[in-house]
Amino acid sequence: PPIASHANAYACCPHPRNLKDEQICALIERGGLLGITFVPSFVREGGGARADDLLRHIEHIAALGGEKILSLGSDFDGIGDYVADLEHPGRLPAFRDLLLNYYSAEFVEDLYWRNAYSFYMKHLPE
Repeated sequence: PPIASHANAYACCPHPRNLKDEQICALIERGGLLGITFVPSFVREGGGARADDLLRHIEHIAALGGEKILSLGSDFDGIGDYVADLEHPGRLPAFRDLLLNYYSAEFVEDLYWRNAYSFYMKHLPE
């Protein structure tokens, strides 16, 4: 199945590398994986992206039925501009706490590692 390792929802931010709803639904149908990225221009149009702006993308993808394809794609090593409150991996615990204000612990664990782990365990050769 396909992997979109560093993308968000086009409906939330119309960056050309973000996925349109039809593409997200195709990933869901095929059992793919979508890594939410922290590239500011993929998160919020016009700049000034903050960690809580990612919630719109997560919520939108989940509303399409994508709870089990969501993972973190971050891209800390591939960008020079950062989402406020997510400037480096050391900020991930605070982001997790933010997510727990809106989502169940199970959903957050799925997003943080379990969905990606399950995907790779199912699809990588032994």
